[in-house]
Amino acid sequence: MVLFLVNPAQADRILGLASYRGSEPYVHYPVTSMCSTITYALAKRKPDVNFISVFERRRGMWSPNELIVTLSFKDFQIAAESIPYSGYGSTSASE
Repeated sequence: MVLFLVNPAQADRILGLASYRGSEPYVHYPVTSMCSTITYALAKRKPDVNFISVFERRRGMWSPNELIVTLSFKDFQIAAESIPYSGYGSTSASE
């Protein structure tokens, strides 16, 4: 399992790369507890995005710009291998 603490743009890139060769991002009710982001990814075997609940944000002092993306290691490998082939893997000079 690979866990990322990211902003929305980074979440988009990671999920875009993981989806490039067939993985389908799965988003359950996205405002849940921290532990559920790992549980859902393991149970469904699909990438997960957690928008972090208001309670968790207050308790954990999370920035409003942070999300959690969870991928299986297999999907992480797919994302990493897709970087040269997908527009999600390249960056422009303005970023």
